[in-house]
Amino acid sequence: MKEHSWGNFILWLDTCEKTLDDSKRIEKVGEYRSYIGQYAEIYVPLLLVKAVMLQKKAFVK
Repeated sequence: MKEHSWGNFILWLDTCEKTLDDSKRIEKVGEYRSYIGQYAEIYVPLLLVKAVMLQKKAFVK
């Protein structure tokens, strides 16, 4: 989690979901996963574009 890695976060979420035995908690994790997925579809590509633009600026100097 400290690395801010999307892949590690999803792996952690999968692990958390698999360890739950209460159907209501499993449902809440599923809802959270859906929310995060929508966030990722919108913001992750924007963050990638910003990162590429910052890298290009570093090389233009």
